[in-house]
Parts: sequence; structure tokens; C-alpha cells
Amino acid sequence: CGGMRSFVPSIPSSAAAGNSKVRLNGVLAEWTDSKACGFIDCSDPSGKKLFCHKSDFALHFADGEGPAIGTEVNFVLGHDPKSGKQRAQDVKIGRASGKGSFDGGRLVGSLTEWNPEKACGFIQCPEAHRKFFAHKTEFEVQLDDGEEPQIGSQVSFLHGLDPKSGRERARSIRFESTENPQLFGTISEWREEKACGFIEADTGKRYFAHKTEFVEQFDDLAPPVVGSRMSFVPGLDAKSGRERATEIRFVTGSEGGGKRTSDLKEMPDGKRPRR
Repeated sequence: CGGMRSFVPSIPSSAAAGNSKVRLNGVLAEWTDSKACGFIDCSDPSGKKLFCHKSDFALHFADGEGPAIGTEVNFVLGHDPKSGKQRAQDVKIGRASGKGSFDGGRLVGSLTEWNPEKACGFIQCPEAHRKFFAHKTEFEVQLDDGEEPQIGSQVSFLHGLDPKSGRERARSIRFESTENPQLFGTISEWREEKACGFIEADTGKRYFAHKTEFVEQFDDLAPPVVGSRMSFVPGLDAKSGRERATEIRFVTGSEGGGKRTSDLKEMPDGKRPRR
């Protein structure tokens, strides 16, 4: 990267004394793919331009796929072992304060946009005060073809870097379920061939319900009848992120306001399954 360098006097701070705990902020101002190196314009303190090499980045990328010019970075001030000149080391994407550099911890946010055709969207992260690109392949539990995550889903993720563009993106995306109260409702629809249906909560909202979510399992020949009173806990589907009923129980007696309108279908021998 010779010929690009334009240093100003050394940084007069504790960082210059080799304090590795002091992280500085800057913007990638120059980058040469053929030499895998470039320069960072330091913003605190301003006016300093520091050399950086591909090997100094905390998150490695392939040759020829360096970070984009203008990318915000944070780093530790170091010295070249041969020349003794200052250089940026342990370079990470993002700011070290304010908007934050994220050292491996999980961030939380909500899915605000999704493009089904491109299988990608954006997650709004309140902690970072910005959006992060999210792709279908980055979800820990993979979505089936044609399946889409629900807008508004709460997720957690790791801060990452796109190896081609150098831009920030969400990695290891995981749907997160918040603490939900027990709700009561009525089975409004049930499909025996698929062992699933819907529960209409007393709040008026409908929740998907699958046989596997019932606390006490029932025989395939004795499915719940439309109108049966149930209690359940709202949850999230691990694949799609959509809401669904979990911990489903049949309401007995005066539970749930005593509004139970029907029971289970009888089995061929006239017996009812245990609940």
C-alpha cells in the first residue's frame, strides 16, 4: 500500500502508550484489494490516518473481498514490529461507543422488513439505533422453502460482517419468545388429516394449534371438537417465527370462565381419551 500513506503526528493519548483497552473509532478511507491493506481515518482523535492490513481484522474475509470504503470501524492502536510505526489492530466493524462495537454478545431486535422473493429483510435493533440486514440462511433454525418469518417477530442475533461488501449484517438469528400469560379460548377450526387447527382466544385473536402442543395427547380417532374450551400459552414457531398456541390444555369445570361448549369426539368403543 505504498504511496497512499499520509500520517500526521502520533496520537498523544494513553492509546499511544500501548493501552490495549482503549478502542478508537474511525472510517475506512482507502483500500487496495490487490495488497489487502488500506487506511483508516481516525475520528477520535480526528486528523489521524492509520494503516491497516487484512490480517488485522477480527473477522477475516476472502482475498479481493475487502470492506467497503466508508465503513465505520473501531480498533486498538498498535505498532508495526518492523518499522515501529503506528497501525490499527484488532479492527472491528462499528463504533466502540455510542452506536457500539459488539464484542460477541447477542443483540436483540424485531424483524421490520422481509422480501419473500429475495429471502431477506432487516432487523431493527434499539440498542444499536439502526437496522441490520438479515438473510434466510442466517437463521439458526432454517425456514422451509416458501416459509417466511413474521414481521414484528422478536429475535436475537450476533453482529457480523458481509465477506463481500464489508457491510454489517445479522448472523446466527434466533427467534425469542417473551414471557406470555396463560390465555383461554375456543377451538374454532380443526383439520383431522393434518392434526392441527386454530384456537380463537377470548381476546378475539386466532392462534395456530397443533396436536403436538397439547399437554395431554389424544388419539387420532378422537380429536378435539370445534367449540371445545382450551387454555394455552402464546408462543412462537421455531422455524417461521409466527405465533402459535403452546401448552394447550382442555378446560374443565369452571376454568376459563366456565364457557366450555363441547367435548372431545367419542372413540369407536364409546370411551373418551384421558385428558
